[in-house]
Amino acid sequence: MSIHPHHPSLWKASRGEERGLERILEHVASCAKCRARLARKRRRQEEDGSPLLGRSLGILARRQANLERERSEAPSLFGCLAALAPGQQLLLLNNSHRFRTWGLFELLIERGKEETFSDPRHAEQFLHLALRIADGLSPASYGRELIEDLRARTWGYIANARRCRKQLEASEEAFGEASSRLRRGTEDPLELALLFDLQASLRRAQHRIEESMRLSARAISIFRRLGQKHAEGRALVNASLVYMEREELNRAIRGLFQSLPLIDPGNEPRLVLCALHNLAITLEASGRLPETRRVHLQARLLYSRFPELKNHQLSLEGNIAGSMGRRDDAESALRQAIDGFLASDKPELAELVACDLSALRNHR
Repeated sequence: MSIHPHHPSLWKASRGEERGLERILEHVASCAKCRARLARKRRRQEEDGSPLLGRSLGILARRQANLERERSEAPSLFGCLAALAPGQQLLLLNNSHRFRTWGLFELLIERGKEETFSDPRHAEQFLHLALRIADGLSPASYGRELIEDLRARTWGYIANARRCRKQLEASEEAFGEASSRLRRGTEDPLELALLFDLQASLRRAQHRIEESMRLSARAISIFRRLGQKHAEGRALVNASLVYMEREELNRAIRGLFQSLPLIDPGNEPRLVLCALHNLAITLEASGRLPETRRVHLQARLLYSRFPELKNHQLSLEGNIAGSMGRRDDAESALRQAIDGFLASDKPELAELVACDLSALRNHR
């Protein structure tokens, strides 16, 4: 939930009159601003003696304490789980109530999302473990609709992992499951926008470019309306890939420049690097070499944190060197990138760099 609940929402929820009480509880338990506001209201309530508000605030306080405890315990539980073989992991989840927590559910989803681009197969394993935990969560304790919301998010990330593995039909099936789960949940617009953003990537992979652009536009609009700056920045980076493929370089550059101040580097540093990397590529292709070099200097500070992107770095630096007339350095970097992509079983990327190398040689 992205909007901040106010008095009427809490009052209705306390009487069971508002759908999505669980979403309200989840938001307040995660939002320092709302917790501070409600703490002030609770102090006033103790003076005024309002029983309905007191009941709501009491529920929120207990939920907040439980959620904070589960989140603090989740890394240790995750470490125990990750050390086991897949079969042992399932056995542990089936037999130990200690692992059936909202905190571990959230953490597995986040780890699955993070691993999607470095190891999508492993990412999907984490995400399926999250679904197994969801099956064991008590609807009475956590809220049936909120569990369905996070199941929807999990299936969305499973779909994205399958897209990265080029399993496009299986990805489509996972998105169908995600949409179905969201309809059973609170239908939170933030979760819907997340699915739109992920689906836009699938449509791009399917060469359904117009649909991809429409989905990105819808996601960006919702994120902007809800004040979700980081998510809006991510969606802008995603949308820029379509413009890069269509060689609409000015639109790609504009979107990437817009994305950078929105992205929270502490939350997702890899996304910052992707935005800078793509911006440098697009600026170089547009012949804007001074800007390319400035952006590249920013990106170089991050590349060492993501060794899986080393071949992308070599490709970019080869093209920059070529634009600067350093042809020997350019050819060396491009050849290393080609060899690296082939060694990591990414022949399509090796082919793209080979085209750059061919163009460099033709201009000798």
